[in-house]
Amino acid sequence: MKYINDKNNEIIRSYRSNRKLWQRVLSFVTVLALVTNTMYTGGLLKYVDFTAILRAESAGEVPSYTTDNDASSYGSDIGFDDTGAGIKKFLDYCYYFYTDDTFAWAHKNDKLNILFTNIPDNNGFVGLGNENVPFEGSIVLVATNLSLPRALFNNVSTDVKVIDANNQPITLKMAKNSSASSPLFADHVHGGTNTADWKINVVSTNTNDFAGVIGQLEENASVELEFKNESSASVANTASGDNEIKDVGELCGIMKNGSSLTVNDTSVSRPDVSSVSGNAGSLVGTMEGNASLKLTSYPAFDNSVTSENGFAGGLVGVSGTSASITGLASPLAVSGTITGKTGAGGLYGQYTNSAAEFDLKDHNITASVSADNCGGVFGVLINNKGDTAASLTIKNTGSAGNVDVSTANTATTGYFGGIIGKYVTDDLKNSLILDGLTISAASNAPFDHFGGAIGVVDDAAYIKADGLTITASGTAKKDTIAYFGGLIGKTSDEKGVFADIGSFKLTASDGFNGGGAVGYFKNGVLRLSGITDMSGAKSNKGGQLIGENDNVLVYALGTGIDGTAYENGWTFRRSNGSLADDIGTWGEVVRISDIEDTTNGILTLDTTEHTVTVKPARTSMGTKADFAVTALNIQLNNGADYDCLKFTAGDNNKRDTLLDSTLTVTNDISLEGTGISGFMRDGSVSVGNFTGTLNGGDKTVTLAVGEKYGKTSDGTDITTSSVGEGLGQIYAHPYNGLFAVIGNGADGEGKVDSIRIAGSMNVRNTIDGMNIGGIAAVSQGSTSLRNITAQQTVNYGEPDPVNGSESNGKNIGGVIGIANAPDNGTIAVTGTNNISTTFNISNNFKSWDTLGALIVSCPVLPPAL
Repeated sequence: MKYINDKNNEIIRSYRSNRKLWQRVLSFVTVLALVTNTMYTGGLLKYVDFTAILRAESAGEVPSYTTDNDASSYGSDIGFDDTGAGIKKFLDYCYYFYTDDTFAWAHKNDKLNILFTNIPDNNGFVGLGNENVPFEGSIVLVATNLSLPRALFNNVSTDVKVIDANNQPITLKMAKNSSASSPLFADHVHGGTNTADWKINVVSTNTNDFAGVIGQLEENASVELEFKNESSASVANTASGDNEIKDVGELCGIMKNGSSLTVNDTSVSRPDVSSVSGNAGSLVGTMEGNASLKLTSYPAFDNSVTSENGFAGGLVGVSGTSASITGLASPLAVSGTITGKTGAGGLYGQYTNSAAEFDLKDHNITASVSADNCGGVFGVLINNKGDTAASLTIKNTGSAGNVDVSTANTATTGYFGGIIGKYVTDDLKNSLILDGLTISAASNAPFDHFGGAIGVVDDAAYIKADGLTITASGTAKKDTIAYFGGLIGKTSDEKGVFADIGSFKLTASDGFNGGGAVGYFKNGVLRLSGITDMSGAKSNKGGQLIGENDNVLVYALGTGIDGTAYENGWTFRRSNGSLADDIGTWGEVVRISDIEDTTNGILTLDTTEHTVTVKPARTSMGTKADFAVTALNIQLNNGADYDCLKFTAGDNNKRDTLLDSTLTVTNDISLEGTGISGFMRDGSVSVGNFTGTLNGGDKTVTLAVGEKYGKTSDGTDITTSSVGEGLGQIYAHPYNGLFAVIGNGADGEGKVDSIRIAGSMNVRNTIDGMNIGGIAAVSQGSTSLRNITAQQTVNYGEPDPVNGSESNGKNIGGVIGIANAPDNGTIAVTGTNNISTTFNISNNFKSWDTLGALIVSCPVLPPAL
């Protein structure tokens, strides 16, 4: 056996001296095995421990090393004196232990009596232990100081004791004397029979950076650590190899599943922490599975944490499914600068939730964060479903907890949220509940999107927010209509998001470009109740509630002045003088009474599945609810559900079918107080063309386009006679009328017969291309109008003169705003028609404003009435 071990050591020494040659040998053997499906090695395996060679390879480049002491000369109670020979004896011992498993097994429980205090750099020191056989014995130190070029232990068991000559535990005072990237105490700590009880000080004379105290705490390893860092050096990990530990934290780089670390940290301050290729956290780089960290004493976190290519967190870079930090006896102050690549958070770069609650009472966060996804608490929050739906409530039950977060001024892309940079979930049944939070978020950079609470939601998700008070600045850093959202900056382009908002107050002293609730909302549901307070947040560009929207149902559980709490009415307290629509791209807030009533309502809410289903269209309409549900199907039902937004099955409920069908009005219908302005979208996306027939039955439809409602910024109820901007009027929706577009040239004729139009149309125009008509904003030709009465009042003005163009213009008609004929077919007006629209025109106009009782901007005059 000794011959075999000697040959192993000789082979490994040869390998380390002739790495390229041995790599070719290993490659040849591997290829031969793959080609022949056999492993022919002759007698080679009798003499070569290939696992040792592979271990040597995985460890990276190691200087050529020659031993002076024979492996057989070591006993089990070994002394290493403070001479060159004593240090060399220790280095040889560690080398044998690292490269020869047989030696390691024989000596793993040795007692090592160390008299020296310094191992110089560049001497081939590989650390004590190996991955197959961790060192489990005792280290007896005569002097407590130890200066090393790398970690003392390569692989060590928690059974190891660090003691003095009287077998009493001592504090190991450590320093690092090389610039190599290495932990200070151990690369790997393995679980033994006992919980480790170690005391480590980083001495003030240490000036070399180190990669934390422990590189990796292995599965089920348990360590109790008394720790004090008196050094001015940084914690830095520059490792980048495939087999190297790249994550870093001052205490540990990686804590594996089942590991536990209890730390009494009496340091005065925190060092800066950084990783070139891995995750970085002030305490731990990555906590996997149910790893647990307990802090019994700790200083404030006012350092910088940087990950150039991963996640960075004020506490932990990446926290696993059930990982936990406990023992915070008072609010933990986290400040400084947290910079990551993929994610950065005031507490966690990435956090995977398994708990029911996350209480911010233990945290006072005033950090600056920056990454592709950065947030005041979490850079990326993952809330995935296990055996049952996951419900996470983020709240603050203490008076000392605080989130006051800002960003660096360097980012030009990515997402920033006051609490969460990016929210990830795998099931719509999962809930994220933001409850009673006060957040201050300041963006100093033009991110892609900025949310007061959440930067981006990129999955089908349900989010409830109630009792939130958000103060935001930097809300106009980017000159787009969907940059900022008071709650959410951006939702998924593909998936439907359900934002269920109760009482919510936003303050944005700069005004904002985007939406007071959501900046960019592609698909889903916005449900409003309680008190929405935008009195301190004025929309500069976008919408007062949503900046840019597409397939989104927006509805409230109240009138705009009757809300007191979540699901108890809805009050909308507006900003002062905002020149913006309530909803940026199209639509208004739907405010039908009993909207979710199982019998009389038009929507079905499923609180378990987190879905809202629009009930079937009613092509024979006698009530405002009949009109509203038909309009919502036309506006939203394009034949596909959007996860949380669903429709009743059947072609008869789809937009294309309804726009080509016969609609009948059986009673007078008033749209006042409903938030429904007409049958179709009044915005610029997915409008469609009405090519069916509307039978009015000589009934009256009372329009309420741009209806004023809600409360002013000082809390006064808004009425139809209220004066001021931003009270509910239309500003940038280009298609205003009972229909947005009627007729489609050769592809279909739109017919309207025997209808009376009354009510009001309130437009404070800010765009070129504004079209207003009682029956339709636009006719694409092939339109038949018979027995039309238009008695509505059009209140039109331009807060600032709008430069119109010949191709678009501003077109205001009693019946049709603009007619694109005759190339698209004729417009026929027959029967008895009464056009008595009242036009109230105010403010100054720049150019291309056209006004007419029947049709405006029509190349061919219609038949005489």
